[in-house]
Amino acid sequence: MEAVRILVIDDEEGMRLGCRKVLERRGFEVKTAADGAEGLSLLRSGGIDLALVDYKLPDRDGMSILDEVRSEGLDVPCIMITAYATLESAVAATKKGAYDFLAKPFTPAELNAAVDKAVEYIRLQREAKRLKEEKKRVRLEFVRIVSHELKAPLATIEGYLTNLLEGYAGDDPEAWRRILERCKLRAEGMRKLIEDLLDLTRIESGSKESRPEEMDLAALLDDIVEVFEPQAERKKVVVEKEYRPPIPMFADVGELRIVFTNLVSNAIKYNREGGKVTVKAAREGDEVTVEVSDTGIGIREEDRKKLFTEFFRARTPETRNIPGSGLGLAIVRKLVELGGGRIEVESEYGKGTTFRVTLPARREG
Repeated sequence: MEAVRILVIDDEEGMRLGCRKVLERRGFEVKTAADGAEGLSLLRSGGIDLALVDYKLPDRDGMSILDEVRSEGLDVPCIMITAYATLESAVAATKKGAYDFLAKPFTPAELNAAVDKAVEYIRLQREAKRLKEEKKRVRLEFVRIVSHELKAPLATIEGYLTNLLEGYAGDDPEAWRRILERCKLRAEGMRKLIEDLLDLTRIESGSKESRPEEMDLAALLDDIVEVFEPQAERKKVVVEKEYRPPIPMFADVGELRIVFTNLVSNAIKYNREGGKVTVKAAREGDEVTVEVSDTGIGIREEDRKKLFTEFFRARTPETRNIPGSGLGLAIVRKLVELGGGRIEVESEYGKGTTFRVTLPARREG
């Protein structure tokens, strides 16, 4: 934590020097003021994190200083120190914004205890402010990235449609078909991005309700592989299944479908023509393990560290023309962890990748 700067406002020189000595010994930066006017001047000039304010001062009382601090919006917690300690004065000071109340005479230990409590409050306030600023920065960056990811395909679609409307494609039905197919491909990418964003938002906001049920993981994997058979055939990729049904689980079917749909889809998408995808699954005791391996382009070591980061996409010559939102693996990791599991990746650039998901066989609702 960065240094805490403390101001002691008290008309007794001995009190000012005593407090200064005790606090500076502990590494605090300490300033002092002999009256209210000097104290307020120092508070207004900034650079003060905590003020110890005497109740009785030559030119005003400590209550008026609390009023000034509050009315001027000075973000400085104040500890009222006084020899006239009563319950009524403590309540009055608290109502005016005093953080704490310290009765004279007090020992160094009592002073340190009061200051420590206030310093912890300051630390929490600073952390809250830092988190708020970080949240704002992340939100702005999120909006910037989403805007970019949506603007690019929109601009492409707009360009293609403009060419059609202005007659650049002529009357050739095949030319029209190619342009419309490209528009459809870009629109599908935008739809996938929006769906991924909604999934991610539901997960992170805690609004996604898990509904675990008795299920057969092998049947789910069969269904997912069947869905992607046409995509695999177009790329001449062979998908092999290495598991024996049934594989009983108690889990959320929808969440597992998202996880393994992403992994199988990626294994085909980032594979080589004529490559192979292997889906392995087994239950051992209280855990289920699923491995999705491919003989594709692989992942560079420096990219593996960022693989599950939102909007991250490896930029290599092999991935340049492969569409994606950059959110799929971030969602996979969050769902796996939400289900009490873990995900690991092994890859050799240029040779292939294996994702390994381990989940509890029974998940409580």
